[in-house]
Amino acid sequence: MSPGTPWDLVVIGGGITGAGIARDAARRGLRVLLLEKGDFASGTSSRSGKLVHGGLRYLKHLHLGMVWESCRERDLLARAVAPHLLRPVRFHLPHYSWSRTPGWVVGFGLCLYDLLSRFRAPRARAVSAEALLNEAPGLDPQKLRGGHSYSDCACLDFRLVIDTLLDAQDHGAQIRNYTEVTRISFVEDGVTVQYSGESVGARAVVNASGAWADSVLSRSGSPERFGLRNSRGVHLVFRKRDLPLRSAFALENPADGRSIYAVPWEDYVLVGTSDLPHGDPDQVTVTREETGYLLEVLARYFPRLSRNDVHASYAGVRPLIGSDSSVKEEKLSRDHEMRVDPRGLLSITGGKLTTFRRMAEEAVDALAKEFFPHRKLAPCTTRAPLPTKKWPDAERLTDEDLERLVRVERVRHLEDLLCRRLPTFLFTADRGRAAAPGLATRLGRLLSWTEETMGAETRRYLALLEADEREPS
Repeated sequence: MSPGTPWDLVVIGGGITGAGIARDAARRGLRVLLLEKGDFASGTSSRSGKLVHGGLRYLKHLHLGMVWESCRERDLLARAVAPHLLRPVRFHLPHYSWSRTPGWVVGFGLCLYDLLSRFRAPRARAVSAEALLNEAPGLDPQKLRGGHSYSDCACLDFRLVIDTLLDAQDHGAQIRNYTEVTRISFVEDGVTVQYSGESVGARAVVNASGAWADSVLSRSGSPERFGLRNSRGVHLVFRKRDLPLRSAFALENPADGRSIYAVPWEDYVLVGTSDLPHGDPDQVTVTREETGYLLEVLARYFPRLSRNDVHASYAGVRPLIGSDSSVKEEKLSRDHEMRVDPRGLLSITGGKLTTFRRMAEEAVDALAKEFFPHRKLAPCTTRAPLPTKKWPDAERLTDEDLERLVRVERVRHLEDLLCRRLPTFLFTADRGRAAAPGLATRLGRLLSWTEETMGAETRRYLALLEADEREPS
């Protein structure tokens, strides 16, 4: 380790897992540097279903421990850690004469879900067909027998990442986006990390790069691999006028038994997800096959909906633990896995958005035991609230707002602002088209861009919109 190096820990990965570990470690008194090759939350952590949930669908595969822990963490986040971000969501599950799962099985599963939730959320109950049609006026009434309802939570995933990073920053961590680690070298008393033509030393490194975990491991020279089976998930966004829902719906696909979720977000409804094997996590696009899959399931319940009603879409990659190709994607565990190299590297991947805080606590406990046994560290304090900051719509941002977004939240591109600091890209009418040129000019003044760069930033964002709205291949 280089003499005088200030870092105890270098965290690689600026998604929810890396953010959670940086926050936990910094609050315990470790000197933390977090490095992210793109923007914060630009991978899986901004492309999830935006649910903070116990995982009802995992009960059918008997992942009881994971559901229990997820319910506990969901309630903790909603009550204490991020009540400003999480909102309660009431889900409805319609039951038809053609439904694949018998109604009594659904009812039993929901009773078990309530039990694993320790009855902290509003209880599940049976609902009539009339009540379901009131919640979803466009729902097909033919052969509808009734259904059930239960409670979970939702939040803007990218804001959970950013606010977690801000708390890490408030406790002394340094965070850097657009900084790709190229090599990890083990030295006598720690690790040297090379990035962007520079190098820095630390006592230990955390590989929290999610779907890129095996790639980062290869840069350390270690033969260790997780053997990840990455899974691609696509989500579609509809205007509420086209898919009028008063509450969320869980819709079972009668063809394969999978559930997709339709969750209202103000004037919009988010629908997902698909679940297909995926290779390179740097090359992720929405495909015609997956869009068609989601629309086919929706058509069984909302027959008037069509492909022309899709307002926006996105695809993300989930890192799943398991190398057995005979196991279907939906049956693979969403639990996490952690591996420690005593030379100075801890790698962690898998898991869920909901359980990020507990994953981070487990990781930092392991780091303290393995690499800082003689340091008297503070206990874990990540049950404390995250900092709260609510930004106005993009069109209403003041110069002071933009200056803070650049200085504190490290906005470096127009896309960072409109996709991962504000919900403009997905959940607004024009998706930022009108505001983009002016915002690029104002950001350019703060970031010392040339006129040419300002124009390029605008064109790049508009091209991102056009690519999303183009018919998938």
